[in-house]
Amino acid sequence: MIKSMTGFIRSDHVYDENENNFQWQWQIRSVNNKNLEIKSRIPSRFDHLEPILRKKIQNNFTRGSFSVSLTYQKSEEEIAYIIDDKALDNAINALQDIENKAGPLQAYSASDVICIPGVWIAQSPKINEHASEELDAILQASFDESITQLKEIRAQEGSAIYAVLTDMLNAMMTYTQNIKDNISSNLNDIRVKLTEQVQALSEDEKLQLNPERLDQEVLILISKADIREEVDRLTVHFNNAQELINGDKPVGRRLDFLCQELNREANTICSKSKSIDITQNGMDLKVTIEQFREQIQNIE
Repeated sequence: MIKSMTGFIRSDHVYDENENNFQWQWQIRSVNNKNLEIKSRIPSRFDHLEPILRKKIQNNFTRGSFSVSLTYQKSEEEIAYIIDDKALDNAINALQDIENKAGPLQAYSASDVICIPGVWIAQSPKINEHASEELDAILQASFDESITQLKEIRAQEGSAIYAVLTDMLNAMMTYTQNIKDNISSNLNDIRVKLTEQVQALSEDEKLQLNPERLDQEVLILISKADIREEVDRLTVHFNNAQELINGDKPVGRRLDFLCQELNREANTICSKSKSIDITQNGMDLKVTIEQFREQIQNIE
């Protein structure tokens, strides 16, 4: 079934077991892209998970631009706030240097000093190796759940796109059938018109024309105006498109290429047509092909 490339999932989680208490949130967003692109924003302590998360996305999706973010926070009682003595000394010395050069500063308090970056540090307690591995496993399991939910969202949107694509295919086949129904009358009109022109030229005594050569030229012009091959190729392309959107594999790239072929045949039909009905249906066909192409930019 068709799958969309756009989707968003946000999942909140809380863990409270074995004296460990923390909460985290995954956010995964995917938008249209010709290829697979992954950007991540996770806390530095989990940098080692980034290649694993990237691989999980690559195993589940083939196209789209993905933004992955992780927000992690331990319970307040587990966070220790400490003063970096060296940073504090440097801050005080810097303030004294400013006073020596610029004169006395306005009164400042300890709270002003600890606001200087690096002086006041929120430090989470270190966890042992076993606890770290357990945390990694918990985060990855919840990420897998988010991936599954995102796939479901993309599939739901894909179902809506499938209905639109099916309607467009049916419209294109209707226009093509209308063109096919008018081929004979179009060729006959061309034959009549050319015959009248040849007859008019033949009656001109100043022109020395070979009647057999004129008949040959008429047949060549009629042959060039024949669009039955283009109509047959369009029918084959429509059948291929229907098979693709009914399949269970990513088809975005193949459908994009197929649209190029559809547009080429429609252009040829319009350029050959001498019939108002065929030209009108050909133009409607081109418009629908373009709308079809725009829709498939949204699918995987």
